[in-house]
Amino acid sequence: MSFKLIYIWFLPPLVLVLAAGTLYALNVADKWQLQRINSSAQVMATPTVEQYDPQMVADLPKAAQRYFAFSIQPGTKLQTRVRLQMQGELGLGDNDTPNYFAFTARQIIVPEKGFTWALRSKGFPMVIGGSDVMWGDQSWTRFWLYGLVPVAREGGTKDHFRAAEGRYLIELAAWSPAALLPQYGVEWEEIDTNKARAWVTTSTGRHGIEISIDERGAPTAYKIERWSNANPAGQFQYQPFGGTPERFVDIDGMQIAQKVIVGNHFGTPDYFPFFKAELTKIEFF
Repeated sequence: MSFKLIYIWFLPPLVLVLAAGTLYALNVADKWQLQRINSSAQVMATPTVEQYDPQMVADLPKAAQRYFAFSIQPGTKLQTRVRLQMQGELGLGDNDTPNYFAFTARQIIVPEKGFTWALRSKGFPMVIGGSDVMWGDQSWTRFWLYGLVPVAREGGTKDHFRAAEGRYLIELAAWSPAALLPQYGVEWEEIDTNKARAWVTTSTGRHGIEISIDERGAPTAYKIERWSNANPAGQFQYQPFGGTPERFVDIDGMQIAQKVIVGNHFGTPDYFPFFKAELTKIEFF
């Protein structure tokens, strides 16, 4: 056998080894970057924590006052940073073929910084892990199949960041209600007696979070115009995004949505609830 033939015989395995090594290094880098952000969140200086006084919202529209009367008990420490653990289903398809798979995830939300969300599927055959992050001025979506094959790798663009920000704002309303108090620069308007809109200004502009409430002031729906390409044309545009809470739990004096169902085109015939999650642990920090 000539040297040339031996070289050709070894080439395919060598290419596979190099490719596997590259993917492994990329996976490790993803995990390291996520861990670095999560660790930085834990050591951030603790902000001054006030106690809730209903007079803080006395000048807001009546619907907004009812939302806060339900969401935050008087005297509650106004903590806004939250750590979550959850389980649920994530749909990768559409209404005709939703392709739901079960997952567990850990998340942190830090107002004015963003969120990190680390996902892992619950079992075979869809063994998927990865993260969805919006933090500071960066964002990414990175999912891996079996920890070896990248199945989603997006981020580093203005479109992706704006899309991630829409998710972040909806989750503030569901899981960090104190972050929507007017003392944090949030402006409120009343749409009707059972609906109000919180206007939050970020680096990308002014965004309205529409919150529907019942007679108690408990949220029944969250909605935002989210920058998204989840449409038949695959083009980024503002379109309805949101969902509904199914029950609430009291955490340190704040009523947090324990179960949510959320999706694209909320409130329209094209609504697809691709995200169904139930919180299994909630703690403010």
